[in-house]
Amino acid sequence: MNRALGGLICCVLLVALAGCAGAGDVNPDEEIGEPTVTFPNGTSEEAITNTTLVFENHWRVLQSTDYTAEASYTGDYASRDPDRYSGVRQTWKLRSSLDTRQRLLHQNSTFANNRGTNRTWYTSDGINYVRNGGIDADGDQHEPYYFVDRQFTEAGFAEFHHVFFAPLFKGPAYANLFEGTTPEYVETNYRDNQSFHVYAVSNESTQTDGQIIVREDSLISHMEVETMVEGRPITYSLTIRPRDEVEISTPSWKQDAIDAEQASRAAGGGDYNCDDFSSQSAAQSVHESSGGSHGLDGDGDGAACEHLP
Repeated sequence: MNRALGGLICCVLLVALAGCAGAGDVNPDEEIGEPTVTFPNGTSEEAITNTTLVFENHWRVLQSTDYTAEASYTGDYASRDPDRYSGVRQTWKLRSSLDTRQRLLHQNSTFANNRGTNRTWYTSDGINYVRNGGIDADGDQHEPYYFVDRQFTEAGFAEFHHVFFAPLFKGPAYANLFEGTTPEYVETNYRDNQSFHVYAVSNESTQTDGQIIVREDSLISHMEVETMVEGRPITYSLTIRPRDEVEISTPSWKQDAIDAEQASRAAGGGDYNCDDFSSQSAAQSVHESSGGSHGLDGDGDGAACEHLP
């Protein structure tokens, strides 16, 4: 009885193992399906056919997402004064949050004479708070100074600050990369269930070599270029990474920028409004010292900017 039962169990195991082996068999001649490839408008599997359309759609993508970005520039050309700013090396790091209407941009610049600057822009609701620093020829750090830039306060955050890449934008590099050239298709890579199309530029007449990577939704996720501008060599690269959420903390020096602006206006006799102050007491001090000339007390009860904390 036991011998018969043992034989039966062996037969069952052999059948099961045979079935499992059959289920795991892979036909080496069977083709595995490729991921779906989507080429956005203005691109194809041969080239970037419409640069204007690609950029329009690129900006549209950026206007609807948080993102981080990094850029670098080296060369013997700068837009203001190529002789004075020869051998400039610059790097940028950018974080932008559409939800909180904040942006933080760091810029480091080093020049051939060993001097350099570092600048940070903190943008909140369309106002830029700026911190400047620097290094002298001996490598000693300058004391930082601060100011508030309200030049673009009225511009929409998403339409301007969120997609505004100056000073990251280097016009001559862009011009040589896209104008008078046809970026040709190289390959498609896949990451996070999305396709990224790689295009290359090689133009002997402008001595330009470069690469552009366009995501399937038209975002230009990366570009790099080596070229000549007015006989001077430059290199430039930019990488953009969309994020579901980008957290930005208000920098501790924001109040220093506000204080510097207030002191500058007071010294120059400039006009103030309540948006220039972070507290009612600060507004009250300026109101009283100026004899009410700034109109900060709208209802005439002696208290300036009463809505401020």
